[in-house]
Amino acid sequence: MPSSSARCSQLPRAEDKLPFYVGLRKLRDFVNGSLHSLNEAEITFPDIKIKDTDDVLQKTVIRISNKPFSELSA
Repeated sequence: MPSSSARCSQLPRAEDKLPFYVGLRKLRDFVNGSLHSLNEAEITFPDIKIKDTDDVLQKTVIRISNKPFSELSA
């Protein structure tokens, strides 16, 4: 059975998800009418850094094929 540790390491941490869910709750309250004003900065996240997936993809391709990446792209 394959190990799940490599898949779990790519998932976001709780501290990465918390601001998103807090903002989502504020947006829900605003839409439902229980929050009268909404600061747009509280529900937008322009500084989110997306993990570089090229390295992860390359390692996955190598692991599946057992060949170096340079041989696969040639």
